[in-house]
Amino acid sequence: MERIAALMLCQKDRLIWRKRLTECYRATGDWTIYALPPSIILPGLDSIDGFIDIGDGIFLHSGITEGVSTGSVLRIRDPRLLPLSEEAGLFVSRDRGLDFIFGEGKVKADQAVLFEFDGYITRIIKRRPLRLSLPAEP
Repeated sequence: MERIAALMLCQKDRLIWRKRLTECYRATGDWTIYALPPSIILPGLDSIDGFIDIGDGIFLHSGITEGVSTGSVLRIRDPRLLPLSEEAGLFVSRDRGLDFIFGEGKVKADQAVLFEFDGYITRIIKRRPLRLSLPAEP
């Protein structure tokens, strides 16, 4: 069983992202886009315990899929995520070689999750909400 730590997108962005993944599925036929719920995966991190700084929860992603150890992602190069994972990205597919252009964009995360994946079935084994920290007013 493989464990994957991730930041789950807020409900609105999960719905929007699921539509975009469906478009990708129709174009590529890659069913593994449904292997995980819409989320920012954090390859190399195997626990969601401890402090996770997500600031306002908004992350910018690249528009072109890139292969990482757990599949294809739209990379998120954000200093808040670097201490957690150097391969952080918006999950697209378990296929590391998926070639699809989504266009740059932003998503908002609001909880940390730990998935367990056995190759066919994904289960959420731990979930916790994250506190958003907004900039202090002057």
